[in-house]
Amino acid sequence: MTLDHAAFIAPAILLTIGVIQTTLHVRRFSAPGKRIGVTLASMVTLLQFFLASLVSYWVALLLIPQIWQRPYLAIIPLGLCLGFASIAILQAVAKKALPKGNIYFQSMVPVFSQEHRKVIALHEAGHLLLHCSIPTDHLPKRLIARITNGISGIAGYVQTFPSSKHQIFPSKEYLEWECLMLLAGDLATQALIGKRYTGASADIDAWYQTATSLLANGLTPFPWTSSRSNEGASIRWESYQSLLAEHRAVLQDFILANRALIFKTADLLQTTGVLSRVQCVSLIKQAQRGDHLPRLTAEDVNFKGWRKIK
Repeated sequence: MTLDHAAFIAPAILLTIGVIQTTLHVRRFSAPGKRIGVTLASMVTLLQFFLASLVSYWVALLLIPQIWQRPYLAIIPLGLCLGFASIAILQAVAKKALPKGNIYFQSMVPVFSQEHRKVIALHEAGHLLLHCSIPTDHLPKRLIARITNGISGIAGYVQTFPSSKHQIFPSKEYLEWECLMLLAGDLATQALIGKRYTGASADIDAWYQTATSLLANGLTPFPWTSSRSNEGASIRWESYQSLLAEHRAVLQDFILANRALIFKTADLLQTTGVLSRVQCVSLIKQAQRGDHLPRLTAEDVNFKGWRKIK
């Protein structure tokens, strides 16, 4: 093996790692609304590994033979070390030069995902404004709404009360409100712009869990004793579907009555990225609650803790 051949080994290893890492990230994070950002960030990642490979090859071929009598023993490990050091330096430079965030797919995704960001903002606005059922003095102490830019792309959440499954004997009113609040985000995007947020499936799963508690508490007949039979399973499914249809109808009226306020909240959230508790409370006070949303009291929300609804 000649010196030229040995000098190619470390750059080849670096490029292979770069291609594998980029491919894995593209397969994991590529989704509607952020494909352009992921593609551009992938190009930046590959460029980093390519430049690091050039540095490694140049050092291995020109400098190491001048200072090492047996370059074959050191050319590969030193080339890899220099290559990874170059990648670290390039990442540090890129973090300063590019928008805020990690160089791997995070920094460039938000720039090219305004439509996706709008859908998320509407989704979170729907969650947030359902808090109009709660007395203003008893809204969550940590109530905020936020859109975040993470390594997996753009996401949003509303920080609110803890889940009912962590409470002891939650009231029926609170269970019903929680069900409505979980569905409000998905219904808002569907009713107002005809689109769905990809993270809405988690809200639907949470709705079924809360609906189980609501049905078991006797608000709607629920055949626990015969749930294993075909007839019981059919009745159980019908109970879920009946409750879901009822909640969708209530939310449809609420969303249409507060259409302008939902868009206002979403635009503010999309622009600023975060709504403080003061801003959230101010927007909630403007919502028209209507006659069909549950009216919660201080006793219904008298518990500690918080969680994030995405």
